Amino acid sequence: MKTFEQILFGVAFLVVLGGVVGIAPPMAVIALLVFAIIYLFSGWFLLLPGKGKTERWLPFLVSYLISQTLVVEIFGINQWPLKETFSYVTLIILLTTIIIFFLYKKTISGKYPFNEYMVRMIVCFMFSGAPLWL
Repeated sequence: MKTFEQILFGVAFLVVLGGVVGIAPPMAVIALLVFAIIYLFSGWFLLLPGKGKTERWLPFLVSYLISQTLVVEIFGINQWPLKETFSYVTLIILLTTIIIFFLYKKTISGKYPFNEYMVRMIVCFMFSGAPLWL
């Protein structure tokens, strides 16, 4: 994991928390959109482990799910009509991914930083339910 990505992840979810609480929602939406675009287009590169040659599908999946969670939060902050549906779909995908990660823990941890990916998936799972109670 790169230090830039760790800082980006922390800042992104602090902005999510600020947007959910109601602190400057328009600015939070703009910042979340920028963070989502960064994770969607270059997140797989930021999440690549530094050692050796590894496949890029798992870091891409994790970065895509982080980006999807940020978009769910944008839907929730703006109170857009499909926020509940999008939130449920994201929750199901994240729960499925977490279960699959646990089933293939030994295989994944041999090539990738399993704990860091799991922390990201669990944080995304917790925040993706926020539009349901907003």
